[in-house]
Amino acid sequence: MLKKTIGLFLLCGFVLFTGKGIYLLRDGWSPRKIAPFSFPSSQGISPEVASLLSQNFHYLGRGRQCFAFASEDGEYVLKFPRTDIYTLSFGLRTLPLWQYREKVERAKRKKQAFVLESFRIAKEELAEETQTIAIHLGKTISPSPSIRKQQLTCIDSLGIPHHFSLEDTSFILQYRKPLWDSLFLQARQEGNREEQIKLLHALVDLLKARGRKGVLNRDDAFLKNYAFDGEKAYQIDVGDFFHLPEADRDYLLQKSVQDSLVTVKEWIAKKDPLLLPILEEQSKSVSL
Repeated sequence: MLKKTIGLFLLCGFVLFTGKGIYLLRDGWSPRKIAPFSFPSSQGISPEVASLLSQNFHYLGRGRQCFAFASEDGEYVLKFPRTDIYTLSFGLRTLPLWQYREKVERAKRKKQAFVLESFRIAKEELAEETQTIAIHLGKTISPSPSIRKQQLTCIDSLGIPHHFSLEDTSFILQYRKPLWDSLFLQARQEGNREEQIKLLHALVDLLKARGRKGVLNRDDAFLKNYAFDGEKAYQIDVGDFFHLPEADRDYLLQKSVQDSLVTVKEWIAKKDPLLLPILEEQSKSVSL
């Protein structure tokens, strides 16, 4: 009896350990975490976008709102919104904690509404600044026969392919650009001060362009949020945009720039403090 009990515990431990190991190797990715939003999609999918999505996409990483995959040709990033974060846990669904459950449900609905509005802003107001090509949320209404048959193929970090119906999948498609911070550190390592200054100016110009459109950003973790193509900077994270409808336009512009530069200045102070005066000067010359 004791041997059977020990064997059962060992088996349970092995199953748990294996499951956790696969979870970590996949970086938390799972197809069930990207179930489409329940509402019908009004965006549709153009033949051009469908053509871009006909290639394989390989796992790139995850953020708070999305899992990201890079296209096989290296030109695009496909993001799947993490719809699992808006659903209740099994415990909350089954335990008689009605008041607490309602509170959590309201918070999740509010969070989802914020993110969906941010996605809309990214595509409709900041398409150039975010390099957003297409956004498809929910399920396509009356898709064309070709799109109805098309599948997305995504390969996870273990090399395992996953296939999804294009018409029934929520996604964001963007152009892929080199990360801003990687290029800055490369220029610093090479002693290329001119390129570092160029990168700083491009970043501030991006924040000004966003601010002039009255858009603010809730996330200041800039290291993973920005990209650079050699001339212009882009904001590649699209889940934290919002408006303050009653605010003055000049106030919005100043706030958009200054709030986003707080973390940047702290980072520059550690990496190359001599560049701080240049960044300060550039960020002060903000006007409509």
